[in-house]
Amino acid sequence: MTIVVVILSALALIASSRYLDVFESEDVSTTRLVAEAFESGANLIHRKWIEKPEHGDTIEIGELVIEVTPEGWVKQLNENVEGCVAIWKEVLSVAPLIAIYNPSVNVVGWSVGGGPGVCYFFNQNGEPFDDDETPYFSYTPHNGNVTWFNM
Repeated sequence: MTIVVVILSALALIASSRYLDVFESEDVSTTRLVAEAFESGANLIHRKWIEKPEHGDTIEIGELVIEVTPEGWVKQLNENVEGCVAIWKEVLSVAPLIAIYNPSVNVVGWSVGGGPGVCYFFNQNGEPFDDDETPYFSYTPHNGNVTWFNM
């Protein structure tokens, strides 16, 4: 009987972990998709830089010329939030509209914050930003690291 209970418990654990994503909020699902697209875009730009015979400070993708760091990651042109807006538009070929984060404004959709060396992309969806609840992700230009929060 104990073996049967252990086997059923293991099966229940496996089944529940597969279906946890079904129960996540629409905001989390949307943020996860955008974060994945952003990460893929940043990695694509980096791969194009690696493939170049001479590693320069720009990458051309279609008609877009993108400045990159010495390590080949999308560069934050200004060390402020406007630089983060530029990264958003360069990495995502069809970027959702984005506003500069303001704690007194509940943005419907995406907002961006950040400063030297890091950008934060928030999916506020009309709600005030909550560090423990709002789904968001960050991008670190010097190493291309994309980190997810509350997802």
